[in-house]
Amino acid sequence: MEDIARLRLTAGLNPMMEGAFALHLFRRSENLALHKWRTRVRAELGDRADEFVRAGAQRTPRASA
Repeated sequence: MEDIARLRLTAGLNPMMEGAFALHLFRRSENLALHKWRTRVRAELGDRADEFVRAGAQRTPRASA
């Protein structure tokens, strides 16, 4: 409950948070609603797409048991 009490809501996201959120959505392959977007981004990134997926995996916090 303490974690929730420390949350701060803002009127909008800053660029870093928007990027982190986009990377999270890019990595989630089971989300069919974003399939077209993910395909287009992957095509634009070309060979670098896998680097983005790996970078996001390294920075994704894991839930504690």
